[in-house]
Amino acid sequence: MFLSTFAIKRPVTTLIIFIALISSGLYSYFSLGRNLFPRVSFPILSVTYLLPGVSSKVLEKTVVPPVEEALSSLPGLKHLHVVSLSGVVSLTAIFSEHSDPRLIYPRLQEKVESVSPSLPSGTAPPIISVVNPTSLPLLWVILPIPDSMDSRVITDWAMMNLVTPIRKLSGVADVKPIFPAREVLHISLHRKELTKYLVPVTSVLESLKKVGLSIPAGTMTSGKEEIMVETLDSESTVASLSSLPVPDGKGRTIPLSRIATISIGPVRETEIFRIDGTRAIGLRIFKKKGADGLSLSGKIRKIILERKAVAAVSGVNGQSIVLDPVIRMDRSEMIRKNNRELLETLLFGGALTVLVIWIFLGSFKTTMIASISIPSSVIATFLMMKMAHFSLNNMTMLGLSLVVGILVDDAIVVLENIHRHGQMGKPFDQAVSDGVGEIGMAVMATTFSIISVFAPVAFMHGIIGKFFFEFGLTVSFAVLVSMLVSLTLIPVMMNFSSGSGMKSVSSRVLDGKMDALISKYRALLIKALDHPGSVAGVGFLSIALAAGILYLLGADLVPRTDDGAFVVRMTAGEASSIDFSKTIFKDVASKIRQQKGIDSVFYQIGNSYGGSSNRGYFYVLMKPLSMRKTSEEDAIVHLRKLLLTYPAIDFSIDHLSPLGGNGTDVPIQIILQGPDRKRLASLVESLRMDLEKTKGFVDITTREGERQKLLAVVPKKNLPAGSSASELGGTLHLYLAGMDTGWARVDGRTIPVHLSMISKDLSSPSDLESLPMMTSTGKVILLGDMARVESAVQFKRRVRDDRMPSVTLESNLSGNIPLKTALDDITQWKKDHLPGNYRLRFGGSGDVMNNAIGSFMMAIGLAIIAVFMVLASQFESFVQPFIITLSIPVSLSGAALALYLTGNSLNIMSAMGLIILFGLVAKNAILMVDYTNTLRKRGYSRRDALLAACPVRLRPILMTTVAMVAGMSPMALGIGSGGPLRAPMALVVMGGLISSMLLTLFIVPVAYDFFARWNVFSQKNEVKD
Repeated sequence: MFLSTFAIKRPVTTLIIFIALISSGLYSYFSLGRNLFPRVSFPILSVTYLLPGVSSKVLEKTVVPPVEEALSSLPGLKHLHVVSLSGVVSLTAIFSEHSDPRLIYPRLQEKVESVSPSLPSGTAPPIISVVNPTSLPLLWVILPIPDSMDSRVITDWAMMNLVTPIRKLSGVADVKPIFPAREVLHISLHRKELTKYLVPVTSVLESLKKVGLSIPAGTMTSGKEEIMVETLDSESTVASLSSLPVPDGKGRTIPLSRIATISIGPVRETEIFRIDGTRAIGLRIFKKKGADGLSLSGKIRKIILERKAVAAVSGVNGQSIVLDPVIRMDRSEMIRKNNRELLETLLFGGALTVLVIWIFLGSFKTTMIASISIPSSVIATFLMMKMAHFSLNNMTMLGLSLVVGILVDDAIVVLENIHRHGQMGKPFDQAVSDGVGEIGMAVMATTFSIISVFAPVAFMHGIIGKFFFEFGLTVSFAVLVSMLVSLTLIPVMMNFSSGSGMKSVSSRVLDGKMDALISKYRALLIKALDHPGSVAGVGFLSIALAAGILYLLGADLVPRTDDGAFVVRMTAGEASSIDFSKTIFKDVASKIRQQKGIDSVFYQIGNSYGGSSNRGYFYVLMKPLSMRKTSEEDAIVHLRKLLLTYPAIDFSIDHLSPLGGNGTDVPIQIILQGPDRKRLASLVESLRMDLEKTKGFVDITTREGERQKLLAVVPKKNLPAGSSASELGGTLHLYLAGMDTGWARVDGRTIPVHLSMISKDLSSPSDLESLPMMTSTGKVILLGDMARVESAVQFKRRVRDDRMPSVTLESNLSGNIPLKTALDDITQWKKDHLPGNYRLRFGGSGDVMNNAIGSFMMAIGLAIIAVFMVLASQFESFVQPFIITLSIPVSLSGAALALYLTGNSLNIMSAMGLIILFGLVAKNAILMVDYTNTLRKRGYSRRDALLAACPVRLRPILMTTVAMVAGMSPMALGIGSGGPLRAPMALVVMGGLISSMLLTLFIVPVAYDFFARWNVFSQKNEVKD
């Protein structure tokens, strides 16, 4: 081997190279970012239009069609999801995974700009943004507002002391605050008085413009400069505005106070935020792509600690009140906890591996030499991770923890072979050289077999492929370095040691038992070679056993973990008002806080974009795992029973997303599409009823079926002179939605002036009909003279997918029902009930899982092909790689049995374990086949070569298998909050390694003997019998 020869001849150079690698790796470790998951980007963009006061039905007819038409022509578009709510249209464009959001963005922007002229007047400029499902808040900063505190004062304090300094941090992408309702100068119009004096709202607005309010007037151009123009404001008081003259419909003027109430107070709430029953300000902190989440969280905490020291403001009674901002839903805590657990797993696994090596080798010195491959490989991998712009996250640390037993594998094989050559009586230098030279090609074959397995993993398509990319390459880096250590550093260290050291008593005892075991194995191998049919039968039986167990195992996306936090999505009755929602949410929050194990609850109702006033979220935080006896799943079951006692609410209790962030994981998301919205509503109701009868489906919700009462204002055919339908719509919008008319200086401060109707004055069709309207001729008439008001009911939320009306139904799963089983049940319903012109597809976890199944099947197939190709090139044969890969199917029985006995399912983690297993199990067969070939070249007959080679290789096979199993055992225990996520992967590998070792020791020699008997091997590698 060139590498080994160079290392032995240039030991100092070899040591210097590895010292440089390890030093660079240590430096890289401390500069690597720390995040929960790898940095992943998704080709998803959103476009949002705001048109306050316009119903979802009107928006679907006026705004959606031209925008849909424009965006549908974008290349690479997979799905176009459109949601129309009152005053808001949100379009989400999902592109193929190979699309680059940076290239799509300008093209989408161009399309959006091209349709702007065709949209209704008053439509706000669109908000275009790149969507990343994992780019959710890193943490929340919550500032409770004491009852004696003026919310305006605390809002100003939060902006100055929290929002501004946090936004300046280098890793922060955005801070999105949820503030209490802003304070305004209300001009609240009385409907009866407006009707009595025939004063239209437009007359009030014109009078306000004359009072000296600060009102933007527009812009003007002076040379190259654009200059803003606005009216100058003057000091105003409630009294001065009360006496403001307003023209009535009879040519007179009346004071504003006759038709309106003027007061200073908060604007009508559209977004409510509370923590543990107290008013609060919520700040959602988003980090930049690639920023170190752990470091950023530390900086934010430092700012909060600094501000707490001076967080004293004056209350309404003049007393000093100390503010206490707190942090909630901090995902950096999960990062810290997962990294700590994985590091402990790595160290504990490494220690067990070293112990196994010492037991087998019996020499402390040799054990230390073998064990040096673990830290040197891991530390050098940090350098490669840094160069590849990876971070320390769940996937990279999982990869390193998983391969800790594998890293010492090559070193064990090399040392064992050196030791065997030394026992032949060779000088120590020659034993090192011959031992490494003889085993070098086998070591390279096993290493590149493992790397070839991870190549398809690193380039899997879909969201799963994006998450496993760093995992696959990190493992490949580590295994490659371990091979270099084994072939270069290990021989150098052995030469420096000049001997194997004193053997322990336990090792001498073990040597005796090992010799006896080898003798027994040789005797059994003779019987196996004499009865190849029986051996083949055992092999087929193991494969059949694996197939049967795998059929019984359910399939899920990921194992469930106890994150100590979950989210409750709740709708407080159909089309409920914000005041009714406040009462229900407050009561439910109080009940949640009383549940066992719950530490804190904060909730949000509505949003600033005019979302549903009856819909909100509870963020529930549990006590640390060590301080509670109730698991997260048990807490959810108890809470679900509690919420079912509220007949007026619709709810869903969701775990946090396994993709990171503070998003939720909804396992079942069904999207029904079809031409008729009423028929869709009927179909989704039928599906809902069927799922409610099916065991395992809980929290079944759909938002698209929610109805809203509607008063339709229909203009008369013969409108009065000077009136028009467009003027009617504009004036009516002003009555119902109100508007900010400018700014006023009141008591030395500037506040907005908000003109609106008193909401309780508009509660029936007759109230609308009595509203005064101004015609273009200056005549004042009532709305009833221009139009009739009709009662109706409409869909509150209107959704379209891929240019068709759609309805989304969501559900959680309870008990042990696997996700794949649930998806199969729904697919069967589709076959039985869905008409031909209607479609059903899965979103969320179901869609990810269906794609993941295809991705993993392809990756497993490519992995097997890659292993075969590497071995074929290594052995210059097509038959010998086939013999070696026979160890793959027989490993499945142990893997499946391990999952079954521990109650785990097939999921992406166990599937990844299978791929890893396929790369590892070939190692044992490679060692046997390679040495058998070597002996046959030396003149041994076929049978004698097998009976000599296989027993000789039993010791390193047993050592490496036990070492790998020991290295993975801490992960298999599933200890810690993230333990259940990692355990299936380790269990699959451990079970498969054990079954493969036991069966490969007989199946591979028998297969080799069978094929060699027919002289089908390459002449280069064989000596004919």
